[in-house]
Amino acid sequence: MRTVTSVAFLTLLGATGCEVGVTVDDGVKEGEDPTGDTAGLEEIPGDTDDSGEVSNLGEVSGTVQVELYTTDENGDLYWMDWEEAYGDDFPFGSIFVAAYTLDDETQLMTFHDQYVVRSPDPEGNSYSMQIDPAVAATIRVYAILDYWGDGILAPNEPIGIWPDEVPVVAGAEVTDVDVTIPAPYYEFSSGSGGGGGPDGIGGGGGGDGSDSPYVTISGDALITEEYAGGSCVAILYDSAGAVPYYASSFTPTKTDEGAEGTYSLKVTPNFGTAKLMGAWDANFNGLIDPADEWGSYVDETGSLANPITVGSEDMPGYTLMIPDGSSGSAAALPFVFISGDIGYSPGFDSLGAGATVYVAALKYRPDSDITATDLVNNAYDWDVYSGADFTSASLDYSLIAPANTIVYLWAYLDDDGDGTLNEESDAIGSGGTDSTGRLATGSASHADMHIELATVE
Repeated sequence: MRTVTSVAFLTLLGATGCEVGVTVDDGVKEGEDPTGDTAGLEEIPGDTDDSGEVSNLGEVSGTVQVELYTTDENGDLYWMDWEEAYGDDFPFGSIFVAAYTLDDETQLMTFHDQYVVRSPDPEGNSYSMQIDPAVAATIRVYAILDYWGDGILAPNEPIGIWPDEVPVVAGAEVTDVDVTIPAPYYEFSSGSGGGGGPDGIGGGGGGDGSDSPYVTISGDALITEEYAGGSCVAILYDSAGAVPYYASSFTPTKTDEGAEGTYSLKVTPNFGTAKLMGAWDANFNGLIDPADEWGSYVDETGSLANPITVGSEDMPGYTLMIPDGSSGSAAALPFVFISGDIGYSPGFDSLGAGATVYVAALKYRPDSDITATDLVNNAYDWDVYSGADFTSASLDYSLIAPANTIVYLWAYLDDDGDGTLNEESDAIGSGGTDSTGRLATGSASHADMHIELATVE
């Protein structure tokens, strides 16, 4: 997988979608990135802390943009023109961008900064985040679209990722970390939303629920950390914890230990197995997002007690504890790894000097006429091999793609290295679960995905 500051190949292709620039202060000489790669550099001002000292935070910036897709009768994804779909309108909610690190063992996310685009522009939106390099030497970046505009970011709402770790350097700005969020086209109408939607995206809840009859779930809500304000919400998720079907806000009262309040949530009778959770907008950004404080239903001993079963009778006395001590939230890991090897029966050592092999996790099913630039622009992540890489019998690869989406896993041999793929002398191969290379990413990584290159007939 590429490192975030390796730009030589992108420059060769003329593709700038994944190229980054770095600006640093006098600690690094002009024209040199601290990681050893070249980039344009200039000094940026440092922030000042309470003592008047320059804090030398690192900065990460770029753009975030929503890209529409539609599906055919087979469920394959195809890019869709925004103007054709919505004109100049942006029918969705805010965009949440976050810088985080991931614990390799526990897979828990630690958030270091976040940025909210309140009124997104279809043409793209700038963001900037600051991180302390003493806390995180590298971070990852992802973005979530509030698809239904309900202020609650569900684990299965559209996300975009930057596929590589981003270096954090004191007094430096890493620019052009541009994130695209693929989102399904939906013909919105008044009153739409509330459970279910295209590609399994849930509608963020029926509020207090206006349908009758209904079942009321209610109880105390305890904030277990120092409370300085901010909205709170009780949420009923499906049994998988992915779709927030119902939500109801409440305002707790500050106490010496934290805060206390009560909630009342009206839901459909006989909903069945569900997860009852609570969240506190602890970062005061107006969204219920993965970086907030999350909790869940606990029993009389304070132990986690989900799931619950919603029948036909009211359910009083269901206590919410926020946070609940589990070190978790509603946040699912935003990406999965796709790894394996690429084979070529004539042997990679038989290839000429100019030959190049590409592998990519593509957003959309590729056309037969494709160039290397097309591949990069259509990829969540990609890798490239040439020269010394061809001494082994197979090529190992590891790619990153968003969780809970569809990707198309393809590899291409560009035999003459001219950047045009799928020519007569070239070879191609697909991974995934069928001949299209289609792979449902789900929430778990995919290993041992073999791709065999075969000459185009």
